[in-house]
Amino acid sequence: MSIRLSSTPRKWLNIVHLVAIAGVFGGDLALVTLGIAAAGGLDPAIAFPAAHALVQRLLLPMALLTLVSGIALSVATPWGLFKHGWVMLKLFIVLGLTSAIIFILMPGLESAAAGARATGPLARNPLLVGPVGASGLVLLALILGVLKPSFRSRKSVNAASNLAG
Repeated sequence: MSIRLSSTPRKWLNIVHLVAIAGVFGGDLALVTLGIAAAGGLDPAIAFPAAHALVQRLLLPMALLTLVSGIALSVATPWGLFKHGWVMLKLFIVLGLTSAIIFILMPGLESAAAGARATGPLARNPLLVGPVGASGLVLLALILGVLKPSFRSRKSVNAASNLAG
């Protein structure tokens, strides 16, 4: 199903999407910063509640907005949701990261914030390791959205060959 938007609404939707993904990237970088500070000795009673608040109030809403606006853009533009591999890859990245935020990061930070007495730098690594990986994936999604590599999904290639032959 394809809904075509005129130029102005499509541009505004694109701006919303870019602001949302920038919010996710900024939130991830803020978590990396908290992770570095925690590994360097920042009191867990400060680090974990701050990280939890950041995820709850910035990262999760921006990730959900990125997911919704990205799906809307793919449906409302010729790129389509399943026509091009780079669109599907972006969808899987954002869907995976959003799921990880909801089902892994939020509960983990909630319990860590409640306890807030992790000991030693190794116990503080979850504030560093996950956000570094997530930042890399968000950067990959941004690069895919800018470069739009030309690989197409098999479904799209098969449909094109059926029309041609």
